Amino acid sequence: MLCLSLVLCGPALATAEDGTKAIPGRATLESFLNVTTNYSARFKQTLYDEYGELLEESEGQLVLAKPGKFRWEYQQPYRQLIVSDGILLWVYDEDLEQVTINKVPEDSSQSPLALLVNGVDIESRYRIEAVPRDDKLSWLGLTPRTDNAEYQRVEIAVNDVDVVAMRLHDNLNQLTELTFLDANRQPTIDQRTFEFVIPPGVDVVNGAVE
Repeated sequence: MLCLSLVLCGPALATAEDGTKAIPGRATLESFLNVTTNYSARFKQTLYDEYGELLEESEGQLVLAKPGKFRWEYQQPYRQLIVSDGILLWVYDEDLEQVTINKVPEDSSQSPLALLVNGVDIESRYRIEAVPRDDKLSWLGLTPRTDNAEYQRVEIAVNDVDVVAMRLHDNLNQLTELTFLDANRQPTIDQRTFEFVIPPGVDVVNGAVE
């Protein structure tokens, strides 16, 4: 069947040696996930509701280290810190002077962040396809193979070497867009980055921590 237009159908996909369709950017994404052990970047995050209306804009810094460690720090317009050492997860709201402590869920591999910090086998967990866009990046659409996933769909953009953006479509039909800036694929990281020392006077809420 002929494409109605190149805009709708996008470029034709090359065929890999095993007869499957090679997806532009897939090799870059898999190389990034397999080779990168430490990663740091600034991020900008934008949240839209199910009607496409802007709900919130924020920005901050992130640091990742495999396996399972991350520090996600919101700096604007509010301050919130999310830290994990791979075992415990701390969520510190500076304005509320409250920290919530939980164990990292056993099913955390289903989350989009697990793609970056755990080296998840994307083929086993997602159906993968090319997503045509006009921003000169290679976009890949990842649809979970399970019905109980946190997100309906994850879209990841790569350039020649790095993951540079993500679009997360959640189960409430909201869209979160993330752009990564000033990325460093192999920064030197002090492991204390992934520890959280509770400030004096802060209320502690224990979740699933025994």
